[in-house]
Amino acid sequence: MVHLRTITDYTVFRCSWDDDRARGFYNPPLILRYSDNETVIGAGTSDDIYLFKINQTDEIMLLTINLGLYYAGLEVFDASLSKIADAYFQSDWEVEEIGSLDDLSPITVAKRIYEYCDY
Repeated sequence: MVHLRTITDYTVFRCSWDDDRARGFYNPPLILRYSDNETVIGAGTSDDIYLFKINQTDEIMLLTINLGLYYAGLEVFDASLSKIADAYFQSDWEVEEIGSLDDLSPITVAKRIYEYCDY
């Protein structure tokens, strides 16, 4: 099983209207900023967001959970925040493969979804 460390020194933001257009976006995405790097992430504004470091690697995991819509997603990035893998669980039967989102800690959810990521 993968060993993770929680990261807290990151920000998630939306661009201003003008900055959004300058970046070429017309539907404002959320952007993750971590360690002087930025990337667009596949999270919604009502998602809970968690960031983890995979021990003994340079890889970062971004976990998004939305209990209202009952889905979870995981994106795996390298040190420069280039996406290298992802997995999303969007229907009840998919989520139940990893257990109940209501009962598991975010780090446990991340570890379980990580097993479904293809590199």
